Amino acid sequence: MARSAAAAAEETPRGTSAVEALRTVTRDVQLRLAEALAASGHHGLRPSYAPLLERVREGALPIGRIAADLGVSPQATSRTARSLEELGYVARTTSATDGRSKLVTLTQRGHALLECAHGTFAACERSYALLVGPAPVERIVRDLEVLHFGLGLTPQPGTVVPTPGPRSIGTSVLVTLHATHQVRRALASRRHGALRPSHLELLLTMGPGGSRVSDAARSLRISRQAVSAMVSDLEDLGYLRRHADRTDGRAVIVTPTARGASVLDEMATANRGVEENARAALGAARWTRLQRDLAGLAQAISATAPLGEQGRRPGRAVSATASSLDVPRLAAWLRERLGVADATHLGSLLAEPAPRPRRPAPRAAGRATTTAAGRPRRPGS
Repeated sequence: MARSAAAAAEETPRGTSAVEALRTVTRDVQLRLAEALAASGHHGLRPSYAPLLERVREGALPIGRIAADLGVSPQATSRTARSLEELGYVARTTSATDGRSKLVTLTQRGHALLECAHGTFAACERSYALLVGPAPVERIVRDLEVLHFGLGLTPQPGTVVPTPGPRSIGTSVLVTLHATHQVRRALASRRHGALRPSHLELLLTMGPGGSRVSDAARSLRISRQAVSAMVSDLEDLGYLRRHADRTDGRAVIVTPTARGASVLDEMATANRGVEENARAALGAARWTRLQRDLAGLAQAISATAPLGEQGRRPGRAVSATASSLDVPRLAAWLRERLGVADATHLGSLLAEPAPRPRRPAPRAAGRATTTAAGRPRRPGS
């Protein structure tokens, strides 16, 4: 009998770090968010825009104050504000009290964007609760909020800048951005500054043993063309190489070079540093619980993600990991992701008995066959 998802979540899968599990959850949140935003007409957005948008959600703020609270330079903050202004999400005006200062204000379109985003985060939480139960999801959201505050990513109460809200799984995006920034800064100090966040995701997905492009695309849930383009970038930078698959002459395996293996080791070291900071900010017991909850949710997401994507057949990996999910919760999740009509149709198909393979009818030893001209032909003729 398959274990329930709640029971599976009681044990952290071996080899899964908290940062890796957090990235899996965040990737799913971002993919769902991108779909929802695109459907609502919001395009050209980047995850790095989120902190600034949240900071000005409740009122206009000066560029300098936003930069100080985000921990980035005023120049970088000004560039982000300019990009968001071009997209119509914020407006920049001159301060009435300081003619040299620019205030950033959220526009009506910006408010609509955040409303869509937070609605998507709520939908993610409902979907995740169907997979692992509401209690682990509530704990993850609550612990990520405390971690967000403990890492200094949320301003102290009473400051000019309001705290991001409402509390949601969207906090995972901000915490992951912080972790990625810390890792990239550590790698840059070791002469790996040319690596982008997408490059790091691909290197982590392929791992020391390498992978096929199609397998990496399936894991990252992006197109093979996008993965192939990133592989080409990393080949040029000396981190990856392609060679023929010995088990399939038509396939190509992509593996890390010595430089690629080295950067994977350095990323693991940097991730451990991020986790130690998080443990100190959250407390050892609470951090262990968050790590376990994230690992359970990440495993459930990885097991079910292909099932909820249109036009993509589930891979073999699904059947191997889905056994840890409890069937009633999986059914509820499929109803939520596929819709009642498609889920009902799927249920009827699953209820049908498997068709037996058709065997060719045996030919009688003395039965005549027919020639191409239509004349009977006897055996042996």
